[in-house]
Amino acid sequence: MNHKNLLALAALALVPLAASALPSDFFAPSSRLGSGNWVKVGIRQTGVYEISYDQLREMGFANPASVAVYGRGGRRMEENFTDTSGNILIDSDISPVRVFHKDNKLFFYGLGVEDIRFVENTSLELGGSFMKNDLNIYSDYGYYFLTDSAPAVTVEKSSDVAGEEDPILERGAGYV
Repeated sequence: MNHKNLLALAALALVPLAASALPSDFFAPSSRLGSGNWVKVGIRQTGVYEISYDQLREMGFANPASVAVYGRGGRRMEENFTDTSGNILIDSDISPVRVFHKDNKLFFYGLGVEDIRFVENTSLELGGSFMKNDLNIYSDYGYYFLTDSAPAVTVEKSSDVAGEEDPILERGAGYV
């Protein structure tokens, strides 16, 4: 690097940059993650995840049957999360994820970084719908937090199947 470039960089470093900070009431007064035992796990793909009780014990959980899962996964959130008045449109707290404990294992449905949706095509030339692939460009992983410091939200067994010991769980909101 020659001296002219070095002097230009030094002069640029001395120029004050405009900085602004968000007001303190913009942020939550406390965090759910602020106390207790929390372990962060990363996933790449959407699907059902299984963690054995032995693995949970290795992570530091004394009672694996009481472990809960919190998080949003890896899908990209809207980039504009405030309205024109500056009000936040999304909940900034992590959400509980429904879990299922069976055979000394914890199961949960995790959302990866890829979101595939069907989109209606309103064009007159092309009818029907198509698939849109939305990839999270900001992260290669979706993250969840395991804890025994907060209550678990469990999956309820389907009551539609009578007489079966292990009924098949339905797909949809609240089911694995």
